[in-house]
Amino acid sequence: MSIGQEWQTSVDDATGGVLRGPASATMTITLDDTGPLPLLTSSASAPIPTEAATRFAFEATVGLLRPRFLSRRGSDAVPSNIARGLALAGRTLTNWSGIEWPIVLADDLAGTHFAGPYGERVPFLQMHLALDEGSMGLSTCQAAPGWGLEFDANATIALNDLDEGFTRPHAQLPLPTGRITSVAVVVDNTQRGWLRRDSIFTEALLRINNASVLLIAAEPDDEGVWRRYDESVTVLRVPHAADALPWEPPRPAPHFT
Repeated sequence: MSIGQEWQTSVDDATGGVLRGPASATMTITLDDTGPLPLLTSSASAPIPTEAATRFAFEATVGLLRPRFLSRRGSDAVPSNIARGLALAGRTLTNWSGIEWPIVLADDLAGTHFAGPYGERVPFLQMHLALDEGSMGLSTCQAAPGWGLEFDANATIALNDLDEGFTRPHAQLPLPTGRITSVAVVVDNTQRGWLRRDSIFTEALLRINNASVLLIAAEPDDEGVWRRYDESVTVLRVPHAADALPWEPPRPAPHFT
């Protein structure tokens, strides 16, 4: 398929896809289904125009995930969501902002406890990524029977819209910035049920220069157990720290490479 006059794509449903453009610029998307959960990974050799990257990521996602992980009769909502995440590869991230959710929510403010922006794992109601070209909102969306991550290029964030002190706004979070070299997306096919609904998008690993940030649709309960498929975006600045957390249901550690 041609994406504009300068961009050409090739997609192999078994191995992945490549987007080629001027000056040898390329974006590659591959599927690894050898681990506990399927993993889609995108990487880019140079910045790719957002429209071209998103269209290519959608084409590759559909080609690689249907029919095993996406219903042939399903809507485009899931692959479009995944494509927006994968299309971040090659972009330069200039700032993170977000509305922090507490790790202990009490009936009174005195008992409410926040991890803080420097915490190893911090839940957020909503986040916003400022990029060299546009921006990206990050939150969760309900995808029966649970919640998954949602990337939305049109989303804005209202940092002053507080809930009586039970949330905290952060206009600038101490998270890595710079060029996003790759994005790995966990496609969770364990929640499809007997109706064979589409798999949901539950985790994303962003590699930014020499650092990595793991994003998971999850939040802690009153007992300190981290509930997967929940309504917050939990950020882990040390991705492998997720392996030691108590998860419910148990979390199959993704095969990140």
